[in-house]
Amino acid sequence: MRKRLLIPSILALGFSAFSFTGCSLMDTPEGMSTEQTTTTLEDVDKDFSIGTRDGKTYTNDFFGLKLTVADDWTLLDENEIAKITSTVQDNISDEAIKESINSGDTRFIMYAMKNDKSQNVNITVQKLPYRTESADFDLNAYVDSSVEQTKELLPQNGFEDLTVEKANITFLSEEVPAIKIKAKYKGNDIYETQVYRFKGSYMASITATSSGKDNTQNSLNVFVKQ
Repeated sequence: MRKRLLIPSILALGFSAFSFTGCSLMDTPEGMSTEQTTTTLEDVDKDFSIGTRDGKTYTNDFFGLKLTVADDWTLLDENEIAKITSTVQDNISDEAIKESINSGDTRFIMYAMKNDKSQNVNITVQKLPYRTESADFDLNAYVDSSVEQTKELLPQNGFEDLTVEKANITFLSEEVPAIKIKAKYKGNDIYETQVYRFKGSYMASITATSSGKDNTQNSLNVFVKQ
């Protein structure tokens, strides 16, 4: 029997450069003082959580989302996430992951995969040096920047016939800007859609990947507001 190819999350494959997403906007937006927002940020950020797993359900009250995967999907634990994303950590406890994110690392906090390995969906979190809910923060400019950087990153990781574009999609019953990707990887057609959730100084990237045909919207539709 031919072994099914493990379809990578495209952006996860380039994990060593994962903090590229929006990195051109990593400086504090013009006109915003970090000192002016420190107290407010602390009030919001103190509730940051990487979320919880209960069987096939993942819940994150901080970012206000929840999903329950189908019977033919698996919700990975921290050890399984570390293995599939090739991230080696001495300590993968919840607190260690939070500390890593707060020190500037981008970390996976959720990863689910269809059992035939043809689809996956994951969440990574990055801490930014400014409040993302500020009027100075331009989400569309953030996505535009991410699109351009994705075009540069992915060819370095074995992806060919690459198409990267910005699109508006429905996520959590809202229309939001997203990055949509189509590429070939080891001869397979790969599709990926990435959307974002922001709170305080934290950014969550929610990424759905599929092979053969574009099922990414179906994967994102599993998420509900929490």
